[in-house]
Amino acid sequence: MNNEAYSYAAHKRLLNRERRAEPFPRSAFIKSTLPQLDKTGHGVSVRAEAVRRMSSQVHWDYKNESLKIQDKEDYQIVVIPSSHRTPKKHNSSPVDVTNEVADILRKETIGKYPVAIYKESDFADDLEKRKMLDRQKVPETTYIIASPITERDYLLIQTTASRLKKRGVKKIVIIAPFLGFAREDKDGILDKDGRVIDTGQMLTLRAALQGLRGLVDFIYTFEPHSSATQAWAAESGIQLAPISLWKFMIGQIIEKEKINRKNLISMGPDIGRNIATKKIADYFNVPVIGLNKHRDPKTRRIWFDKLSKEQRKILLGKDRKGSKDLILYDDEGASLGTSKDVIEELITKYKPKSIRLILAHQRFTDSFVDYKGVYHDGWKKNLNRILELAQQHNVELKIYLSNSREPIGDMEEFGERINQHLINIVPYIFQQIANDVQGINPIKKPNNEKEDVILQSE
Repeated sequence: MNNEAYSYAAHKRLLNRERRAEPFPRSAFIKSTLPQLDKTGHGVSVRAEAVRRMSSQVHWDYKNESLKIQDKEDYQIVVIPSSHRTPKKHNSSPVDVTNEVADILRKETIGKYPVAIYKESDFADDLEKRKMLDRQKVPETTYIIASPITERDYLLIQTTASRLKKRGVKKIVIIAPFLGFAREDKDGILDKDGRVIDTGQMLTLRAALQGLRGLVDFIYTFEPHSSATQAWAAESGIQLAPISLWKFMIGQIIEKEKINRKNLISMGPDIGRNIATKKIADYFNVPVIGLNKHRDPKTRRIWFDKLSKEQRKILLGKDRKGSKDLILYDDEGASLGTSKDVIEELITKYKPKSIRLILAHQRFTDSFVDYKGVYHDGWKKNLNRILELAQQHNVELKIYLSNSREPIGDMEEFGERINQHLINIVPYIFQQIANDVQGINPIKKPNNEKEDVILQSE
Protein backbone atom coordinates (compact mmCIF):
# COMPACT_ATOMS: atom_id res chain seq x y z
CA MET A 1 0.00 0.00 0.00
CA ASN A 2 1.49 3.37 -0.98
CA ASN A 3 1.84 6.27 1.44
CA GLU A 4 -1.11 8.21 0.02
CA ALA A 5 -3.40 5.17 0.23
CA TYR A 6 -2.24 4.53 3.80
CA SER A 7 -2.80 8.17 4.72
CA TYR A 8 -6.28 8.08 3.20
CA ALA A 9 -7.15 4.87 5.08
CA ALA A 10 -5.75 6.28 8.32
CA HIS A 11 -7.80 9.46 7.97
CA LYS A 12 -10.93 7.45 7.25
CA ARG A 13 -10.42 5.32 10.39
CA LEU A 14 -9.90 8.52 12.36
CA LEU A 15 -13.07 9.97 10.90
CA ASN A 16 -15.12 6.91 11.84
CA ARG A 17 -13.64 6.85 15.34
CA GLU A 18 -14.01 10.55 16.10
CA ARG A 19 -17.24 11.30 14.26
CA ARG A 20 -19.73 12.50 16.83
CA ALA A 21 -22.41 15.17 16.46
CA GLU A 22 -20.05 17.71 14.88
CA PRO A 23 -19.56 17.53 11.10
CA PHE A 24 -15.74 17.65 11.30
CA PRO A 25 -13.55 16.24 14.11
CA ARG A 26 -11.10 18.70 15.63
CA SER A 27 -8.18 16.71 14.22
CA ALA A 28 -9.31 17.62 10.68
CA PHE A 29 -8.19 21.22 11.24
CA ILE A 30 -4.62 22.48 11.19
CA LYS A 31 -3.97 22.96 14.91
CA SER A 32 -2.06 26.23 14.66
CA THR A 33 -5.03 27.89 12.93
CA LEU A 34 -7.69 26.95 15.49
CA PRO A 35 -9.29 29.72 17.59
CA GLN A 36 -7.51 30.71 20.80
CA LEU A 37 -9.11 31.64 24.11
CA ASP A 38 -9.31 35.29 25.13
CA LYS A 39 -9.43 36.47 28.74
CA THR A 40 -13.14 35.65 28.98
CA GLY A 41 -12.50 32.03 27.95
CA HIS A 42 -14.13 32.37 24.52
CA GLY A 43 -12.57 31.24 21.28
CA VAL A 44 -11.23 33.99 18.99
CA SER A 45 -9.70 33.52 15.54
CA VAL A 46 -6.34 35.29 15.30
CA ARG A 47 -5.41 33.29 12.20
CA ALA A 48 -7.52 32.13 9.29
CA GLU A 49 -8.71 28.63 10.15
CA ALA A 50 -7.66 25.86 7.77
CA VAL A 51 -8.55 22.22 7.14
CA ARG A 52 -6.06 19.46 6.36
CA ARG A 53 -6.21 18.42 2.73
CA MET A 54 -6.38 14.69 3.37
CA SER A 55 -9.22 15.26 5.84
CA SER A 56 -11.07 17.26 3.18
CA GLN A 57 -10.58 14.46 0.67
CA VAL A 58 -11.89 11.81 3.08
CA HIS A 59 -14.89 13.89 4.10
CA TRP A 60 -15.76 14.59 0.47
CA ASP A 61 -16.01 10.86 -0.24
CA TYR A 62 -17.79 10.19 3.05
CA LYS A 63 -20.46 12.78 2.27
CA ASN A 64 -21.06 11.40 -1.21
CA GLU A 65 -21.35 7.85 0.13
CA SER A 66 -23.82 8.93 2.83
CA LEU A 67 -26.16 10.58 0.30
CA LYS A 68 -26.64 7.28 -1.56
CA ILE A 69 -27.24 8.78 -5.00
CA GLN A 70 -28.58 6.08 -7.33
CA ASP A 71 -28.34 7.89 -10.68
CA LYS A 72 -25.61 10.52 -10.97
CA GLU A 73 -27.03 11.58 -14.35
CA ASP A 74 -30.31 12.53 -12.66
CA TYR A 75 -29.57 16.21 -12.06
CA GLN A 76 -30.81 19.69 -12.87
CA ILE A 77 -29.03 23.03 -13.00
CA VAL A 78 -30.54 26.00 -11.18
CA VAL A 79 -29.19 29.51 -11.83
CA ILE A 80 -29.57 32.49 -9.52
CA PRO A 81 -28.55 35.36 -11.82
CA SER A 82 -26.82 38.40 -10.41
CA SER A 83 -29.09 41.39 -9.84
CA HIS A 84 -26.42 43.87 -8.75
CA ARG A 85 -26.14 45.93 -11.90
CA THR A 86 -24.63 49.27 -11.00
CA PRO A 87 -25.10 52.41 -13.13
CA LYS A 88 -22.16 52.80 -15.52
CA LYS A 89 -21.14 55.36 -18.09
CA HIS A 90 -20.15 52.51 -20.35
CA ASN A 91 -22.18 49.34 -20.63
CA SER A 92 -19.71 47.21 -22.57
CA SER A 93 -18.39 45.38 -19.49
CA PRO A 94 -20.03 41.98 -19.08
CA VAL A 95 -22.34 41.35 -16.17
CA ASP A 96 -21.85 38.54 -13.67
CA VAL A 97 -21.09 35.19 -15.28
CA THR A 98 -24.32 33.75 -13.86
CA ASN A 99 -26.32 35.85 -16.31
CA GLU A 100 -24.31 34.44 -19.20
CA VAL A 101 -24.78 30.89 -17.89
CA ALA A 102 -28.53 31.49 -17.70
CA ASP A 103 -28.60 32.79 -21.29
CA ILE A 104 -26.67 29.75 -22.55
CA LEU A 105 -28.82 27.22 -20.70
CA ARG A 106 -32.05 28.79 -21.92
CA LYS A 107 -30.97 27.72 -25.40
CA GLU A 108 -29.00 24.56 -24.62
CA THR A 109 -29.94 21.88 -22.09
CA ILE A 110 -27.23 20.19 -20.04
CA GLY A 111 -28.40 16.97 -18.41
CA LYS A 112 -31.91 15.53 -18.43
CA TYR A 113 -33.82 18.68 -17.60
CA PRO A 114 -34.04 22.29 -18.79
CA VAL A 115 -32.44 24.90 -16.57
CA ALA A 116 -34.46 26.31 -13.67
CA ILE A 117 -33.90 30.04 -13.18
CA TYR A 118 -34.63 32.05 -10.06
CA LYS A 119 -37.04 34.92 -10.63
CA GLU A 120 -38.61 37.52 -8.41
CA SER A 121 -41.34 40.11 -8.76
CA ASP A 122 -42.85 42.87 -6.64
CA PHE A 123 -45.78 42.61 -4.27
CA ALA A 124 -47.38 45.94 -5.23
CA ASP A 125 -45.15 48.64 -3.70
CA ASP A 126 -44.11 46.45 -0.76
CA LEU A 127 -40.44 45.77 0.00
CA GLU A 128 -41.15 42.04 0.00
CA LYS A 129 -40.49 40.09 -3.19
CA ARG A 130 -42.32 37.16 -4.71
CA LYS A 131 -39.70 34.45 -5.38
CA MET A 132 -40.07 31.68 -7.94
CA LEU A 133 -38.07 28.88 -9.55
CA ASP A 134 -39.03 28.57 -13.18
CA ARG A 135 -39.26 24.96 -14.53
CA GLN A 136 -37.91 23.37 -11.35
CA LYS A 137 -37.81 19.55 -11.27
CA VAL A 138 -37.08 17.07 -8.47
CA PRO A 139 -33.96 15.12 -9.51
CA GLU A 140 -31.61 13.38 -7.09
CA THR A 141 -29.03 16.15 -7.49
CA THR A 142 -29.31 19.89 -8.11
CA TYR A 143 -26.44 22.20 -9.06
CA ILE A 144 -27.06 25.83 -8.06
CA ILE A 145 -24.89 28.35 -9.90
CA ALA A 146 -24.59 31.67 -8.05
CA SER A 147 -21.96 34.30 -7.18
CA PRO A 148 -23.14 35.69 -3.82
CA ILE A 149 -21.90 39.21 -3.14
CA THR A 150 -24.29 40.45 -0.46
CA GLU A 151 -25.95 38.90 2.59
CA ARG A 152 -29.19 38.93 0.62
CA ASP A 153 -27.55 36.73 -2.02
CA TYR A 154 -26.73 34.11 0.59
CA LEU A 155 -30.31 34.26 1.83
CA LEU A 156 -31.52 33.63 -1.74
CA ILE A 157 -29.32 30.54 -1.92
CA GLN A 158 -30.65 29.41 1.45
CA THR A 159 -34.26 29.96 0.35
CA THR A 160 -33.67 28.12 -2.93
CA ALA A 161 -31.91 25.19 -1.27
CA SER A 162 -34.65 24.97 1.36
CA ARG A 163 -37.26 24.74 -1.38
CA LEU A 164 -35.31 22.01 -3.18
CA LYS A 165 -34.69 19.91 -0.07
CA LYS A 166 -38.34 20.18 0.90
CA ARG A 167 -39.30 18.90 -2.55
CA GLY A 168 -37.05 15.85 -2.12
CA VAL A 169 -33.70 16.67 -3.78
CA LYS A 170 -31.05 14.48 -2.10
CA LYS A 171 -27.86 16.33 -3.03
CA ILE A 172 -27.39 20.06 -3.48
CA VAL A 173 -24.14 21.42 -4.90
CA ILE A 174 -23.33 25.12 -5.14
CA ILE A 175 -21.06 26.23 -7.99
CA ALA A 176 -19.96 29.65 -6.74
CA PRO A 177 -17.48 31.42 -9.04
CA PHE A 178 -17.18 34.04 -6.28
CA LEU A 179 -18.01 34.05 -2.56
CA GLY A 180 -18.42 37.41 -0.90
CA PHE A 181 -17.18 38.40 2.58
CA ALA A 182 -14.20 36.01 2.49
CA ARG A 183 -11.86 38.85 3.48
CA GLU A 184 -13.38 38.92 6.97
CA ASP A 185 -11.54 35.81 8.19
CA LYS A 186 -10.38 36.75 11.69
CA ASP A 187 -12.09 38.28 14.72
CA GLY A 188 -9.07 38.65 16.97
CA ILE A 189 -5.45 39.73 17.18
CA LEU A 190 -2.47 39.06 19.40
CA ASP A 191 -1.19 42.11 21.25
CA LYS A 192 2.52 42.82 21.73
CA ASP A 193 2.55 40.58 24.82
CA GLY A 194 0.94 37.69 22.97
CA ARG A 195 -2.47 38.09 24.60
CA VAL A 196 -5.57 37.25 22.57
CA ILE A 197 -7.74 40.30 21.92
CA ASP A 198 -11.29 40.12 20.54
CA THR A 199 -11.61 42.87 17.91
CA GLY A 200 -15.40 42.61 17.60
CA GLN A 201 -15.11 41.82 13.88
CA MET A 202 -18.25 40.14 12.52
CA LEU A 203 -17.55 36.99 10.47
CA THR A 204 -20.30 37.38 7.89
CA LEU A 205 -19.32 34.48 5.65
CA ARG A 206 -19.20 32.09 8.59
CA ALA A 207 -22.74 33.08 9.57
CA ALA A 208 -23.90 32.77 5.96
CA LEU A 209 -22.48 29.25 5.67
CA GLN A 210 -24.09 28.29 8.97
CA GLY A 211 -27.39 29.33 7.38
CA LEU A 212 -26.80 26.71 4.66
CA ARG A 213 -26.19 23.90 7.14
CA GLY A 214 -28.35 20.86 6.38
CA LEU A 215 -29.40 22.36 3.04
CA VAL A 216 -26.20 22.44 0.96
CA ASP A 217 -23.90 19.43 0.72
CA PHE A 218 -21.02 20.62 -1.47
CA ILE A 219 -19.58 23.91 -2.71
CA TYR A 220 -17.16 24.46 -5.59
CA THR A 221 -15.73 27.96 -5.47
CA PHE A 222 -12.98 29.74 -7.39
CA GLU A 223 -10.01 31.50 -5.81
CA PRO A 224 -11.42 32.08 -2.30
CA HIS A 225 -9.58 34.81 -0.45
CA SER A 226 -8.95 32.76 2.68
CA SER A 227 -8.59 29.18 3.92
CA ALA A 228 -11.26 30.06 6.49
CA THR A 229 -13.86 29.79 3.71
CA GLN A 230 -13.32 26.04 3.53
CA ALA A 231 -12.93 25.66 7.30
CA TRP A 232 -16.20 27.43 8.07
CA ALA A 233 -18.02 25.36 5.46
CA ALA A 234 -16.62 22.24 7.13
CA GLU A 235 -17.88 23.41 10.52
CA SER A 236 -21.37 23.55 8.98
CA GLY A 237 -21.12 20.09 7.43
CA ILE A 238 -20.54 21.41 3.91
CA GLN A 239 -17.67 20.06 1.83
CA LEU A 240 -16.01 22.93 -0.06
CA ALA A 241 -13.45 22.68 -2.86
CA PRO A 242 -11.24 25.83 -3.00
CA ILE A 243 -10.28 25.82 -6.69
CA SER A 244 -7.74 28.21 -8.13
CA LEU A 245 -8.37 29.77 -11.53
CA TRP A 246 -4.66 29.91 -12.33
CA LYS A 247 -4.59 26.92 -14.67
CA PHE A 248 -7.74 27.79 -16.59
CA MET A 249 -6.72 31.44 -17.02
CA ILE A 250 -3.14 30.57 -18.01
CA GLY A 251 -4.51 28.01 -20.48
CA GLN A 252 -6.73 30.63 -22.09
CA ILE A 253 -3.84 33.09 -22.31
CA ILE A 254 -1.38 30.71 -24.00
CA GLU A 255 -4.04 29.70 -26.53
CA LYS A 256 -4.02 33.26 -27.86
CA GLU A 257 -0.48 34.47 -27.35
CA LYS A 258 3.04 33.12 -27.13
CA ILE A 259 4.78 33.40 -23.78
CA ASN A 260 8.58 33.43 -23.78
CA ARG A 261 9.52 31.12 -20.92
CA LYS A 262 13.21 31.98 -21.15
CA ASN A 263 12.85 35.26 -19.26
CA LEU A 264 9.64 34.41 -17.37
CA ILE A 265 9.21 34.75 -13.59
CA SER A 266 6.06 33.90 -11.62
CA MET A 267 5.28 36.32 -8.79
CA GLY A 268 2.69 36.68 -6.04
CA PRO A 269 1.87 39.89 -4.18
CA ASP A 270 1.61 38.27 -0.75
CA ILE A 271 1.73 34.98 1.14
CA GLY A 272 -1.95 34.35 0.45
CA ARG A 273 -1.29 33.77 -3.28
CA ASN A 274 1.94 31.83 -2.92
CA ILE A 275 0.24 28.46 -3.52
CA ALA A 276 -1.11 29.54 -6.93
CA THR A 277 2.08 31.44 -7.78
CA LYS A 278 4.20 28.34 -7.13
CA LYS A 279 1.88 26.22 -9.28
CA ILE A 280 2.24 28.69 -12.17
CA ALA A 281 6.01 28.55 -11.83
CA ASP A 282 5.97 24.74 -11.85
CA TYR A 283 3.69 24.72 -14.89
CA PHE A 284 6.13 26.83 -16.91
CA ASN A 285 9.23 25.45 -15.15
CA VAL A 286 10.40 28.97 -14.29
CA PRO A 287 11.57 30.72 -11.09
CA VAL A 288 9.04 31.85 -8.50
CA ILE A 289 9.24 34.85 -6.18
CA GLY A 290 6.58 35.38 -3.52
CA LEU A 291 6.52 38.82 -1.99
CA ASN A 292 5.70 39.20 1.69
CA LYS A 293 3.38 42.16 2.12
CA HIS A 294 2.80 43.99 5.41
CA ARG A 295 0.07 46.52 6.17
CA ASP A 296 0.11 48.94 9.09
CA PRO A 297 -3.23 48.39 10.90
CA LYS A 298 -3.52 52.09 11.75
CA THR A 299 -2.29 53.94 8.68
CA ARG A 300 -2.90 51.07 6.18
CA ARG A 301 0.54 51.80 4.69
CA ILE A 302 1.91 48.83 2.75
CA TRP A 303 5.52 47.67 2.61
CA PHE A 304 7.32 44.52 1.52
CA ASP A 305 10.08 42.43 3.05
CA LYS A 306 13.42 42.99 1.37
CA LEU A 307 14.11 40.39 -1.29
CA SER A 308 17.02 38.03 -0.80
CA LYS A 309 20.23 38.40 -2.78
CA GLU A 310 19.26 35.37 -4.86
CA GLN A 311 15.79 36.79 -5.61
CA ARG A 312 17.24 40.13 -6.67
CA LYS A 313 19.67 38.29 -8.91
CA ILE A 314 16.79 36.40 -10.57
CA LEU A 315 14.85 39.62 -11.22
CA LEU A 316 17.82 41.63 -12.51
CA GLY A 317 19.63 38.84 -14.35
CA LYS A 318 23.37 38.32 -14.62
CA ASP A 319 23.83 41.62 -16.43
CA ARG A 320 21.70 43.44 -13.82
CA LYS A 321 19.64 45.02 -16.58
CA GLY A 322 16.36 43.37 -15.66
CA SER A 323 14.26 42.97 -18.82
CA LYS A 324 12.33 40.01 -17.36
CA ASP A 325 8.78 39.00 -18.24
CA LEU A 326 6.74 38.85 -15.04
CA ILE A 327 3.45 37.10 -14.32
CA LEU A 328 1.77 38.68 -11.30
CA TYR A 329 -1.20 36.62 -10.08
CA ASP A 330 -3.70 37.78 -7.46
CA ASP A 331 -7.10 36.63 -6.27
CA GLU A 332 -8.90 39.91 -6.96
CA GLY A 333 -8.62 43.53 -7.91
CA ALA A 334 -10.54 45.72 -5.46
CA SER A 335 -8.97 49.15 -5.00
CA LEU A 336 -5.93 47.86 -6.95
CA GLY A 337 -3.83 49.30 -4.14
CA THR A 338 -1.81 46.12 -3.69
CA SER A 339 -1.29 45.76 -7.44
CA LYS A 340 -0.15 49.38 -7.65
CA ASP A 341 2.31 48.99 -4.77
CA VAL A 342 3.74 45.73 -6.12
CA ILE A 343 4.08 47.02 -9.69
CA GLU A 344 5.69 50.26 -8.47
CA GLU A 345 8.18 48.21 -6.44
CA LEU A 346 9.00 45.98 -9.40
CA ILE A 347 9.21 48.65 -12.10
CA THR A 348 11.30 51.15 -10.16
CA LYS A 349 13.76 48.63 -8.70
CA TYR A 350 13.96 45.70 -11.11
CA LYS A 351 13.28 47.12 -14.58
CA PRO A 352 11.06 44.37 -16.07
CA LYS A 353 10.38 44.13 -19.79
CA SER A 354 6.71 43.18 -19.35
CA ILE A 355 4.13 42.50 -16.66
CA ARG A 356 1.07 40.31 -17.05
CA LEU A 357 -1.30 41.11 -14.18
CA ILE A 358 -3.83 38.29 -13.75
CA LEU A 359 -6.78 38.96 -11.44
CA ALA A 360 -9.10 36.04 -10.70
CA HIS A 361 -11.93 38.36 -9.61
CA GLN A 362 -12.70 41.93 -10.62
CA ARG A 363 -14.22 44.13 -7.93
CA PHE A 364 -12.92 47.68 -8.62
CA THR A 365 -13.97 49.71 -5.61
CA ASP A 366 -14.01 53.50 -5.31
CA SER A 367 -12.13 55.51 -2.69
CA PHE A 368 -13.49 55.43 0.85
CA VAL A 369 -12.79 56.27 4.49
CA ASP A 370 -12.75 53.18 6.70
CA TYR A 371 -14.10 52.78 10.24
CA LYS A 372 -10.78 54.00 11.65
CA GLY A 373 -11.01 57.21 9.65
CA VAL A 374 -8.24 56.21 7.25
CA TYR A 375 -8.67 57.28 3.61
CA HIS A 376 -8.13 54.71 0.83
CA ASP A 377 -7.53 55.55 -2.82
CA GLY A 378 -10.01 54.07 -5.29
CA TRP A 379 -9.27 51.74 -8.19
CA LYS A 380 -9.18 54.49 -10.83
CA LYS A 381 -6.44 56.48 -9.12
CA ASN A 382 -4.38 53.33 -8.51
CA LEU A 383 -4.87 52.09 -12.07
CA ASN A 384 -3.85 55.49 -13.43
CA ARG A 385 -0.64 55.26 -11.42
CA ILE A 386 0.01 51.73 -12.76
CA LEU A 387 -0.46 52.92 -16.34
CA GLU A 388 1.79 55.95 -15.75
CA LEU A 389 4.58 53.76 -14.35
CA ALA A 390 4.37 51.33 -17.27
CA GLN A 391 4.46 54.17 -19.80
CA GLN A 392 7.29 56.08 -18.09
CA HIS A 393 9.52 53.00 -17.88
CA ASN A 394 8.50 51.48 -21.22
CA VAL A 395 7.08 48.32 -19.64
CA GLU A 396 4.54 46.31 -21.61
CA LEU A 397 1.52 45.87 -19.34
CA LYS A 398 -1.36 43.45 -19.92
CA ILE A 399 -4.24 42.88 -17.52
CA TYR A 400 -6.32 39.69 -17.54
CA LEU A 401 -9.65 39.42 -15.73
CA SER A 402 -12.28 36.74 -15.28
CA ASN A 403 -16.04 37.33 -15.32
CA SER A 404 -16.56 35.47 -12.02
CA ARG A 405 -18.62 38.33 -10.56
CA GLU A 406 -20.07 41.60 -11.66
CA PRO A 407 -17.57 44.40 -10.98
CA ILE A 408 -18.54 47.62 -9.26
CA GLY A 409 -16.29 49.77 -11.44
CA ASP A 410 -16.00 49.57 -15.22
CA MET A 411 -12.50 49.26 -16.67
CA GLU A 412 -13.88 50.08 -20.12
CA GLU A 413 -13.83 53.72 -19.01
CA PHE A 414 -10.07 53.66 -19.66
CA GLY A 415 -10.64 52.74 -23.28
CA GLU A 416 -7.54 52.16 -25.39
CA ARG A 417 -5.23 53.35 -22.61
CA ILE A 418 -5.32 49.86 -21.16
CA ASN A 419 -4.50 46.48 -22.70
CA GLN A 420 -7.07 44.29 -20.94
CA HIS A 421 -8.38 40.82 -21.71
CA LEU A 422 -11.52 39.21 -20.31
CA ILE A 423 -11.40 35.46 -19.74
CA ASN A 424 -14.78 33.77 -19.83
CA ILE A 425 -15.00 31.06 -17.15
CA VAL A 426 -18.34 29.56 -18.23
CA PRO A 427 -16.60 26.43 -19.64
CA TYR A 428 -14.81 25.95 -16.33
CA ILE A 429 -18.11 26.11 -14.44
CA PHE A 430 -19.59 23.43 -16.66
CA GLN A 431 -16.42 21.36 -16.22
CA GLN A 432 -16.93 21.26 -12.43
CA ILE A 433 -20.45 19.92 -12.94
CA ALA A 434 -19.22 17.27 -15.40
CA ASN A 435 -16.49 16.20 -12.97
CA ASP A 436 -18.94 15.92 -10.10
CA VAL A 437 -21.36 13.85 -12.17
CA GLN A 438 -18.47 11.48 -12.94
CA GLY A 439 -17.75 11.14 -9.22
CA ILE A 440 -14.33 12.80 -9.35
CA ASN A 441 -13.11 13.99 -5.95
CA PRO A 442 -11.69 17.49 -6.64
CA ILE A 443 -9.60 17.52 -3.45
CA LYS A 444 -7.59 14.42 -4.37
CA LYS A 445 -4.15 15.27 -5.70
CA PRO A 446 -3.77 14.43 -9.41
CA ASN A 447 -0.95 12.17 -10.56
CA ASN A 448 0.57 15.14 -12.39
CA GLU A 449 1.35 17.88 -9.84
CA LYS A 450 1.10 20.49 -12.61
CA GLU A 451 -2.63 19.72 -12.87
CA ASP A 452 -3.31 20.51 -9.21
CA VAL A 453 -5.64 23.49 -8.76
CA ILE A 454 -6.70 23.03 -5.11
CA LEU A 455 -5.68 25.84 -2.75
CA GLN A 456 -4.57 23.68 0.16
CA SER A 457 -0.93 23.17 1.07
CA GLU A 458 -1.17 20.36 3.63
